[in-house]
Amino acid sequence: MKTYHVFLVACLILFTLSCQSKLSDAEIYGKMSTEKLVQDFLAHPNWEIIFAFNSPRDGLSVFIERSCPELGKELFRRDDFAAVLLDEYSKLDPLAVDQDWTDIQKGQFKFEIYKIELLFTEGVIINQLSNVELRKLKETVISNYHMKKILQKIYNDNDLSSSAAVCMKIIEKVNSDLLIDIPSELYTLRYYLFIDIRYVYLLDVIIELLESIEV
Repeated sequence: MKTYHVFLVACLILFTLSCQSKLSDAEIYGKMSTEKLVQDFLAHPNWEIIFAFNSPRDGLSVFIERSCPELGKELFRRDDFAAVLLDEYSKLDPLAVDQDWTDIQKGQFKFEIYKIELLFTEGVIINQLSNVELRKLKETVISNYHMKKILQKIYNDNDLSSSAAVCMKIIEKVNSDLLIDIPSELYTLRYYLFIDIRYVYLLDVIIELLESIEV
């Protein structure tokens, strides 16, 4: 009788596990915290495909659609997605790059910053932020820009451009009229997150503009 009881318990456990395994991706993601979703999203191995398209913003859409549609859908449904993303961004210190790292390790670290900055150029994300959170983003991205400039042997023009693109998005949200008089050479930041190497010096214009306004 005892053996039969053990057998029934084992069957019940297997049945439960079987039911759990039949949960759809959407159901699984729906039960996860936003913090865990963001971490899994940023750690996805296929992020590099964003550079295979006309712009990284186009690539981002394709990456989500092809590589993690249910995860992306759940994240963009969450009201706290942007706030959690901001917390992750605030943890990244551009100066934390170890000079002894290999070029691959340095590139991977820089890419972690780039991914989040790319996401914050999406209006649907940045529009989730409260005024307090937007001010925190402003302070963080400006600080990151200046820290990147300190390590110019590690951070290149594209690294600076992604920070400047976020700054431009913040200005656009606060008062888009302020962007009317900026040099036209900066317009590529909005969509492509980079600027012609001849006009890299103009990135400071965006940073100084954001520093001068109240958010």
